[in-house]
Amino acid sequence: MIYSATQGIPRPINHICSLAMYDAGCKGNDVIEESHISRVLADMEHQRGTAG
Repeated sequence: MIYSATQGIPRPINHICSLAMYDAGCKGNDVIEESHISRVLADMEHQRGTAG
């Protein structure tokens, strides 16, 4: 999911991962799960106005 959203470019990968860690921490999780990544990517799409 991360690769398809970033095409392997390091800076966007780091940004997505940082947001996912923040999301997991806010929810009290110790492990980053696919749901955290999905939530971050959906929020980024929504902010860009590209969400369906």
